[in-house]
Amino acid sequence: MTAVSHETLAQPHRRYHSPARKHRAEQTREALLDAAVELITAGDFRPEASAIAKRAGRDKSVVNRHFSALHLLYRVVARERSGSVLEALGIEPLDDARTQALQTDLVWIAMTGRRRDGWA
Repeated sequence: MTAVSHETLAQPHRRYHSPARKHRAEQTREALLDAAVELITAGDFRPEASAIAKRAGRDKSVVNRHFSALHLLYRVVARERSGSVLEALGIEPLDDARTQALQTDLVWIAMTGRRRDGWA
């Protein structure tokens, strides 16, 4: 048996994730975000995890696996897809940084019914 140093044991364990697995995970994430935006565009501004998963062709547990909680998926939609949500609301998205931040806030309010709490 070989001796293992304390430094080696203290190293965090790193799992190997193949490029194909990373690609599938990214495809699933994008499918969930696309599904959420499609539901919002159809008028459901607070889609449930089961509806998002069904629209994306995935199992409901995938939402929690990729986003930990539904409100975190909403947060990503507000940050990354606010333009699409604003268009669904009939609002033309603007390009300047200050207005984009306000638009992101508006999307968050539309999706959750409350102001955001410092997640800038």
